[in-house]
Amino acid sequence: MANPRVPSFVKKGQPKPIQIPGTKTSLQNSQLLISSGISSFDSIIGGGLPVGSLVLIDEDSSGSLAKTFMKYFLAEGVASRQALHVCSKDIDPSRLINDLPAPVEREASEPTGDSNKDEEMTIAWRYQNMKVVSSEYTSQLHFGHHFDLMKTMDENMLKDSDISHWTNKKYMPFHPFEETDYALILQSIKEKLEKEQYLATSTPRERKILRLGLFQIGSPLWPMNKLPIFLYFLRGLVRNSYTTCMVTVPFHIYKDNFIKEQCIHLSDICVQLQSFAGTPLEENPSLRDYNGFFRILKWAAINGLVNGGTQTVDLAIKLRRRKLVIEKWKIQYKENRTLLGFWAVGLQKGNYWNFKLSGFCLILLGCVVLNDPPRILLSNLAVEPGTIPEPLLYYVALGFVTAGILVSTIAILGCWTSMGPESDCLMALYIFFLVLLLLFEISVGVIGSFCPQAFGAGMDRDQMVASLMNNYGVPGRDQYTAAVDLAQTIFECCGMQSGSDYDGSRWWKREQESKHELRVPRSCCFLQNTNSTNAFLDPMPVNLTLCQAKNNAKYQLGRHVKGCIDQLNNWFREHITIFLIIGLALVVVQLSVLLCAIIFCLRRKKGSLSRESDASSEQSTTTTTEKKRAGEDDKPEEKNGQENGFPIIANQRPSKQINSKRMNYSFRNFNFMDSEDCVDVKDSPMSSARGRCNRSREFASQARFTELRSIHCKMQMMCSTRQ
Repeated sequence: MANPRVPSFVKKGQPKPIQIPGTKTSLQNSQLLISSGISSFDSIIGGGLPVGSLVLIDEDSSGSLAKTFMKYFLAEGVASRQALHVCSKDIDPSRLINDLPAPVEREASEPTGDSNKDEEMTIAWRYQNMKVVSSEYTSQLHFGHHFDLMKTMDENMLKDSDISHWTNKKYMPFHPFEETDYALILQSIKEKLEKEQYLATSTPRERKILRLGLFQIGSPLWPMNKLPIFLYFLRGLVRNSYTTCMVTVPFHIYKDNFIKEQCIHLSDICVQLQSFAGTPLEENPSLRDYNGFFRILKWAAINGLVNGGTQTVDLAIKLRRRKLVIEKWKIQYKENRTLLGFWAVGLQKGNYWNFKLSGFCLILLGCVVLNDPPRILLSNLAVEPGTIPEPLLYYVALGFVTAGILVSTIAILGCWTSMGPESDCLMALYIFFLVLLLLFEISVGVIGSFCPQAFGAGMDRDQMVASLMNNYGVPGRDQYTAAVDLAQTIFECCGMQSGSDYDGSRWWKREQESKHELRVPRSCCFLQNTNSTNAFLDPMPVNLTLCQAKNNAKYQLGRHVKGCIDQLNNWFREHITIFLIIGLALVVVQLSVLLCAIIFCLRRKKGSLSRESDASSEQSTTTTTEKKRAGEDDKPEEKNGQENGFPIIANQRPSKQINSKRMNYSFRNFNFMDSEDCVDVKDSPMSSARGRCNRSREFASQARFTELRSIHCKMQMMCSTRQ
């Protein structure tokens, strides 16, 4: 019979969990985590990278995104004062270390849900109860560091860190596994773990984390068929140590998908990076804000049957000037963004044709007119002599060039507005100039259609005759005199109505005083040099006597009889019609551009309002969720921890530890783990938390161990056969 004075239940205190700099304990499975350097990446995979895990990254085609991920991973290790061991054959690891981004202070103005707490949004009743998903994965609990990609890490900071690297530029793809660079890397990692006491069996004074960075493993410099074997042994080393390994592999160069599937199976976390650079996706309007896709091929289910990551798979990478962010690709705005992208492309193409048709054509037309002096000279007859110092077409040509430059500037501004950052001021300025130019063109077209007299067409006959009599041949009216001679030469006419218009004119009086006895100018005569471009300046009559005869029957044989006013009217109307057609085409193009600009502006404004409303709701929901998670475990130090110093799963009954037989991983003369270095599964940081797993988790772990044991036995038999 039990002693009644001794209680049947004795509460035993739990030791505090092990404290390692730069780590935290997962609230889901009590696993020890470290930061990847990218807060959004940590949030996606459940809070961080598990210690003792193998993270595999399927590189993008250019390798730039994978290199950025590796830099973040290594920079976080330096900032957290953790050891680094970098291996690569494609690039010098020291160059990769020197290019690490510099840590910066956290942004003090990060938006929180409290600022939008009191704001309410009116939405449709069927969407009120839907779960809101954050577009950018961030954590309200400060874990890890922030880095600036525009700056490099301080040299003194790198010198104070424990950084080692391995590189071997020898190329030997056809040798056995134990003679390849894979074995040399494993040997260097094993020596690093043993020498600096990162193994789970080691008892250092201060426990630290080792970060392994293997960049571009499996490239053409490596034997491809040996990669799965290498990852198998690498995982065995990482599993039994306080180490987290990130490996980048360019699987896009592999023709055999079986090797890729084996590597994914041997990893704990596998992500695929797909860059848009150099692909048709780069020109997709709905993806213009992103630089690539982020796909999770495998999630780690550590210390449990399910993984603790997010359930969202539509993820995209946004590589900004100073940081990299992984965001949710918002499918709910797909239609709106597609329409916005459609109108953005329409606006860009409209501005392109506006620049090409309007701006370029106007400049070209103005230059052509300026390079045609006879045409400009003839336009002197459209206005009263002395009204303007230069011919009318000269100012019209200058107006064409100026308008072309203005249209080109507006078109460039429109392209920049549609492709650049969202700026309401730029868009308003662009639309204002476009409307102003459009109104000016329409005004000129209306004046030319209904008041052609303003451009020289429909001139009054009496006024033209009076101008001829008062200005032809008068000193100071040389341009007008040359214009009349040019008209009489090219139109084969004389005077405005007839040759009698010169009778009694100031020119006729001057001729009478000089006793030249010319009744009409020589340009009215039939000329010998009509093919000459300067015939109007130096006319050479065929028969001057017949040209200047008084008898009607005689002078008809030597000079032109009809007047020039009808030909001048037709000439001016022809030019006005050409200008009106060109102006109408420009108006149509600019109206289309203005329509695209207005619709694009409205669509973008609507999308901005939708994103702002959704962002406020997302921030409020995220803050509430984080507060609930933090409230569930106010005292993590009391709940997490067990006798061997590793964390346990909270609120679970302790169950039997899994004791495995010692495993010897050896290939010929190279031993990856000697017999005395073998460790029970229960002593590793990856599996120590299984002490409080339930029965189903124990069965799953035993099945997994049996599978790995059988694979190991088969590989040992193969090695013994080869020996």
